Amino acid sequence: MIKPKLLIAGGGYSEIPLIEAAKAMGFFVITTGYFAKELGHKHSDLYEAADFSNKEQILELAKKHSISAICAGCNDFSAITSSYVAEKMGLPGHDTFENCLTIHHKDRFRAFCIENNLTVPKAKGFSSQTEAIESIKKFEFPVIIKPIDLTGGKGISIIRNNEEWESAIKKAFDISRAKKVVIEVFIEGTGHGFSALIQNGKVAFYFTDDEYYQPNEFWVSGTSTPGSISEGEIEQLIQFSEKTVSLLNLCDGLFHIQCIIKNGKVYIIEVCRRPPGDLYLKFIEHATGFNYAKSIIEVITGKIENPIQQTNPNGFYARHCISSLRKGYITDLILDKPILSNVINEFRLWKPDYYVENYVAQKSTILFMKFKTGEEMKEISNNLYNNLHFEIIN
Repeated sequence: MIKPKLLIAGGGYSEIPLIEAAKAMGFFVITTGYFAKELGHKHSDLYEAADFSNKEQILELAKKHSISAICAGCNDFSAITSSYVAEKMGLPGHDTFENCLTIHHKDRFRAFCIENNLTVPKAKGFSSQTEAIESIKKFEFPVIIKPIDLTGGKGISIIRNNEEWESAIKKAFDISRAKKVVIEVFIEGTGHGFSALIQNGKVAFYFTDDEYYQPNEFWVSGTSTPGSISEGEIEQLIQFSEKTVSLLNLCDGLFHIQCIIKNGKVYIIEVCRRPPGDLYLKFIEHATGFNYAKSIIEVITGKIENPIQQTNPNGFYARHCISSLRKGYITDLILDKPILSNVINEFRLWKPDYYVENYVAQKSTILFMKFKTGEEMKEISNNLYNNLHFEIIN
């Protein structure tokens, strides 16, 4: 029997849950990307070297294999390419290409939210460095400057006075592929994630978390659940999700939000319609028992086996991405008892020849942890680096 072919636009370790779920559902899974050593490729049926940010190249690959469906990996460029390919080939489970750009390009998303009275920080997009430098004077400090098309804290700066902005704007423009940036008012509050599945235009499942930022203030290095988000704040997030889906006529599927909460008000910072990275899908599965990856594959392929239902965390869980904090070759990671006694799963990204160059952004290990109480979870999560150390040689 010939299996239907599913192309996943990626093949890193973060895509492993998607790959495994799709294979279990009977798909022949093809992964792609320029780096053949990415860990996800070992789990797929076929690896094809191609740049998943190049939509025409991936379209050609999809036609070559006569795929039945395409799934975005944990990357915004992958989401945009997947939407483009799905639109060109009439494949299910994706928004229109234009709507995908509205969601994933920060300037378009903020303009959409402001136009429709959706709660985002005051913001404006720029395609000219000169215009951005002139306009920043109209903002109240602090402000945050971002490339419109990158994630993971790349090219981001917080500006607290009028002496720093020119270099920060130049940095954001230089790293942006689209050569566009967003300047927005920086909201001082608590960071959270809200991951939902949309079914028939409504939130059928949601999951919330509290975020941690160690050692990079722009990079979410950890999450814990149940989140400290109140019922009223969750309702704000549900209303935002469903209103956005309705206004843009978005398809069913994943809808993930990163937000800041201040004094009970939810400010939407980012939205994406592709899976979050760093094995977030496994974090949800550990915490709830709900196979999030499988549901994502079901929706994008149109093969939903059972109605999606709300499933809440069955305890106190955390996921932490650990960095070594200095350059060198990692030879070991030592976890002290407060951490070790709570680890339920560990995913090591380093091997004996694993060299850490950019230790601020380069992850070495992902820990999944379970705790007896919420207080224990917060205490250990906030003091993680006091209870572990790497053995490193230069």
